[in-house]
Amino acid sequence: MLRFLLLLAGLSVVVSASRAGDDSPLSILKYRLVGPFCGGRVSRAVGVPNDPLTYYAATASGGVWKSGDAGITWKPIFD
Repeated sequence: MLRFLLLLAGLSVVVSASRAGDDSPLSILKYRLVGPFCGGRVSRAVGVPNDPLTYYAATASGGVWKSGDAGITWKPIFD
């Protein structure tokens, strides 16, 4: 529930910043790739219930990656 509320708060800041124009301090933010760098485009991602640090990501090229530290580092399960 806390993650959901934080996500909503973050989205409201981004939406309000996009309406504020170029004078907003958030206008310097850039998009970045999220997920395993070597795996390419992520087509699916899932977390493990009751384990907020473990995530799996399936890439469009067919590989599956695992993160045990909430997405900071990723290791391939298979390519």
